[in-house]
Amino acid sequence: MEILDALSSLKDMMNTSSVDDGLDDLWFEADEKPRGLPAMELLPPQFVLSLLKRLKENQSIQYIAYVVNNENALEKLCQAVYFPTEPVTLGQLTNMHGLLFFLLQECVAVEDPIMAEWDAIGFMRICEKNLHIGCQSYEVLAVPTLDNIKALVMGIVFAQFNSKPLLAWTLCSAAAKHLFSLGFHRERSLKGDPPQLANEKRHIFWSVYGVDKNLSLNLGRASNFPDYDIDTEYFSISENDRIALWDHAAFKFVFLSRVQGQVYDKLYSATALKKSQAERHSIIASIDAELRPWLEDWRSIEESCRSILPPDQFDLFFGPMEIIYYALQTTLHRAASMGEGTRTTEITAACFEAATAGMRSQIDEFLPKFMSRYTPNQRAAYVSWSVISYAVQVSRCHPHPHHIHTPLQ
Repeated sequence: MEILDALSSLKDMMNTSSVDDGLDDLWFEADEKPRGLPAMELLPPQFVLSLLKRLKENQSIQYIAYVVNNENALEKLCQAVYFPTEPVTLGQLTNMHGLLFFLLQECVAVEDPIMAEWDAIGFMRICEKNLHIGCQSYEVLAVPTLDNIKALVMGIVFAQFNSKPLLAWTLCSAAAKHLFSLGFHRERSLKGDPPQLANEKRHIFWSVYGVDKNLSLNLGRASNFPDYDIDTEYFSISENDRIALWDHAAFKFVFLSRVQGQVYDKLYSATALKKSQAERHSIIASIDAELRPWLEDWRSIEESCRSILPPDQFDLFFGPMEIIYYALQTTLHRAASMGEGTRTTEITAACFEAATAGMRSQIDEFLPKFMSRYTPNQRAAYVSWSVISYAVQVSRCHPHPHHIHTPLQ
């Protein structure tokens, strides 16, 4: 009986132990740990207050997408930085400047009157510099805290916006390490948290999960999120109707991301490439059956969101998803011509059809709207994104099956 009690006590200690106990081990010597924050220039408090007031009066959709369903995130961060009652962390500073950057970017794009009296472009440069300082610091990259994860998420978004997929992957890998070190991948580690905090942790876990699976497949690298070791539940739907729509969209994105992970693990990993053609075709058919209903479900969510978003914001956030879906279909069916003992470069009809549908969606629907509405930097980011995310090259660089004849040939 005493042995059982001891084992039970040990198990409880293992389940509830804090990663904070080992943080000093992240430096070779304790006295090498930074004793202060790096120098950062802050935006004028008067401007930040004006921006926060504007945010309360006219909620930014882009802001909601980045703050992981906490509408007051930026306000709380600004209070912690500008009116501190306890030490400010580098993660908080980095996260705050990331949020401010994207909010300023939106204000400039829509020519918000609040920008008329201030040097908005100069302020964006300050925010960008501070975001760089934080995300490239050892502390944010190596020390697992919730603040540092949030800071890295801002860095991931910024890296993708600036057409730097390898940097996004590096930051995403660091964020994944933090999430697993803190136990966010296990539901039991969140049970003792207040409901709102636990939900926030689930939100950020699945957000990074989705980005990781997408980058993993596009860059051809194994995911940092092994599905067999994850039992964290999904986050709850917000009671705010506008944010609830984003939550439903996020669920669909997580599902699509999981499928992307399956495609890499089962068809493109080193082990998967050794599977027989019969086994690969069976896997492709199974994943295809799971994936096909997704597009119609996504379109129903799109229609729900169309009425609450301005057309340009709707197209920016929802326009690319069909392209991503068809890119995934293309990548899935392209795997039919790969594998152990396969020497053919011919693609299947299903692969060509998916690539063609994606090309049409991109050229006929999304591209004309995007090129006419957005800045040169945003267009450059789009070009980079489309190159790594859309496998259109299969219809241009590989021989076509002799029985396929379409105008796109």
